[in-house]
Amino acid sequence: VTSVTRRKVPAEVALQEVVKSLRHELRRTKEQARHQEQLLKEQEGELKTLQEQFSRCQEERDQLQTELEQKQQEAERRNAMYEEELGGQQDLVRAMKTRVLELIQEKDDLWQKAQH
Repeated sequence: VTSVTRRKVPAEVALQEVVKSLRHELRRTKEQARHQEQLLKEQEGELKTLQEQFSRCQEERDQLQTELEQKQQEAERRNAMYEEELGGQQDLVRAMKTRVLELIQEKDDLWQKAQH
């Protein structure tokens, strides 16, 4: 009985050490799981914040795109107006040059008549 008891005691001690080790490992694993859950919650919060920022950026981009299109239309309208005005100015310059040449010719004719 004593020898059987002696054999059981080391086996029980070894088994208790294994159980103790497993319990320690289980606590450590639970702590790691809690830590991972906390990190996941933080990352989900960051993701939500980034998604909100992204949404705002998309709205701002759409608004800026609309403004750009309006500015381009305004620039095209002004360009057409300026082109039309430039055409009128060029016609006026041609008419003035023609009139200047006519006046020079009249002056020359009058000068020649005055000389005779």
